Amino acid sequence: MDAVHRGNIMAQAYNALDNDEQEEEHDEKETWRAEMQLWGTCQEAVFTCKATAINLFLVASHPNLVWENTWAYRFGGQENDAQAKKEHYDRLADWHAYAIKIQDRQAWIYDGGYMAPSQQGGVRRRLHQLPFMKRAWDLIRAYKGRNLRVDQIFVGGGGNDNNVCQDMACHWMRGEVMSYMGRIDSAVPVENWEEVTL
Repeated sequence: MDAVHRGNIMAQAYNALDNDEQEEEHDEKETWRAEMQLWGTCQEAVFTCKATAINLFLVASHPNLVWENTWAYRFGGQENDAQAKKEHYDRLADWHAYAIKIQDRQAWIYDGGYMAPSQQGGVRRRLHQLPFMKRAWDLIRAYKGRNLRVDQIFVGGGGNDNNVCQDMACHWMRGEVMSYMGRIDSAVPVENWEEVTL
């Protein structure tokens, strides 16, 4: 979300490691510091955004640091999977990636892991209640914090059953750029966009 949050997440993830080797521990800390410098925050991402531009973001959502709060434990049927738990605490758990486009006061979130609601109609879902969407919520709030408006938010996508969410998100973003340049056949079709609230 911001530099402080980034530092806290990295420190918590590092502290969750069980490492007895002092020399390896020092090397890992240096690796973490270098990696932290590469990670952009939501505030950094929206710093150069303009209301009249098309703003594209590739968002990565890290796994929850607590195993019992992860998607794999709560929804993925892996609550008794010792190997999955070990991989989680060894920082080998998959992150989730999706793409966001903000244009003309509308935010479009393409998520390869998106699942449409079982019942249509009724009350709109809130963005931060959808799986993995906390970082999108943070990014849109940071965008609005710069006095830029977002009046509507749409979520769509789906079809990711092979852990290729980042590839799918990048493919969708490429299609959006190409269609802006006139190559309409490059756009990735999304059948149903669900409107959600912040």
